[in-house]
Amino acid sequence: MRKYIDICLYTLLLLSLGMIQACSQQEDFPDVPSGKEFYEVGIELGTKNSESSSGDLNARENEFIHTLCLFITDEQGKVEVKLHPDLSGDAAAKEGRLKHWESTEPLLLTAGKKKVYAFANWEKLKNINGDSLEKVFEDIKVGQSFQPESWIVDNPSETIDFQTGFIPMSSQLEVSISSAQTVKVELVRLLVRVDVTVKNEQKESIQLTRFFMENLGKEVGLMTSVESEEKVLYEYDFSQQHVRPGQIYEFSFYTNETMSKASYPIALQIDESAIYQGETGEILLPRNSILPLNLIVVDNSLELTVKAWLAPIGGYPVEVLVKNPGLDGNYVVDLPEGCQFEVGAKLKSEQGYNEPGTCFLSYYNNVDYSSILQIEGSDHGFITAMPSQVVLLLLQFESCSGKKAECILQINTKGLEDFINTDKRAE
Repeated sequence: MRKYIDICLYTLLLLSLGMIQACSQQEDFPDVPSGKEFYEVGIELGTKNSESSSGDLNARENEFIHTLCLFITDEQGKVEVKLHPDLSGDAAAKEGRLKHWESTEPLLLTAGKKKVYAFANWEKLKNINGDSLEKVFEDIKVGQSFQPESWIVDNPSETIDFQTGFIPMSSQLEVSISSAQTVKVELVRLLVRVDVTVKNEQKESIQLTRFFMENLGKEVGLMTSVESEEKVLYEYDFSQQHVRPGQIYEFSFYTNETMSKASYPIALQIDESAIYQGETGEILLPRNSILPLNLIVVDNSLELTVKAWLAPIGGYPVEVLVKNPGLDGNYVVDLPEGCQFEVGAKLKSEQGYNEPGTCFLSYYNNVDYSSILQIEGSDHGFITAMPSQVVLLLLQFESCSGKKAECILQINTKGLEDFINTDKRAE
């Protein structure tokens, strides 16, 4: 049984941070050339929005710093200072929860324009040629050219999970050194965290089997966002997770930044066979963000029929295709602009027959959709000449024997030409 829907998305939330801790460091920089001006420069480093007054309400404990590496280059792009702080003795860093680091002693930098490149938790990353970034960084010495702005890493989300890995981060900052100062650097996580909530609204317990999400980017820019031409499929195995009626199950996973605006098909398999499908709509998945997905497994006990006809030139009612509810619980139907429509329903029984009854339509959550759709009776209405609109109706049903049920009917309005060119009739 396949079910299709559009998934409601909530606002993407950026990750942030807080707190302070210092630790020892290893330093690699040359002697200051004679005759040149130099200044003492301190380095303070944290993750994105670490100075926010609200703190980091959304980041989890292991989503901070585990290891660090910094390069400072001169105007010619050559390494002037390389820092690889030793965090092996830091308890917070061991668990990926170090939120702030600062140099224990100031660095001596010559005057002029500099670029500061900072990296955290990079050891498992590989470039598109398969080279380990850990080895690449290790081989770079003071005086060598270092310009990683165009570097691409291959499928970084594959390198970590919630138990054994830490989120890779990067940052670049241009500064001008003309006096003693402190440089503050904000690391940005390269990945996106997807937080999924599954609610069981069926009458019986369900067994979650697998979750799939398609069309995700594979290649990620190390320093800046890029569009990945190659896509990957994410699969989550629930290991036979049972969810009782009315209960909620939550899980999370990391995926790569995806900056080509696209929709992301998703699928939820339950009881080893039934598949609920959906789609996020066209969005971007920027680095250092959270995507919440709320999925609903509904009790599909109502069988809806929708008939539509164009007025006033002798239109006749034609039954149109109603998509059964998917992961947001909505029944979905496409209707042409300027049409009249009528909704009917039957209640599925455990004995195998469908019981007729009466439908009562109203605007869902009392939202006024009257400029798009007018309800003209308990079970019928009229759509204005406004294509590309979405209306949510609450359908309350009472069978001939007095049994009651309700659902959400999502109506997508289409231009007449688009509707005619696409077969929307029920088989």
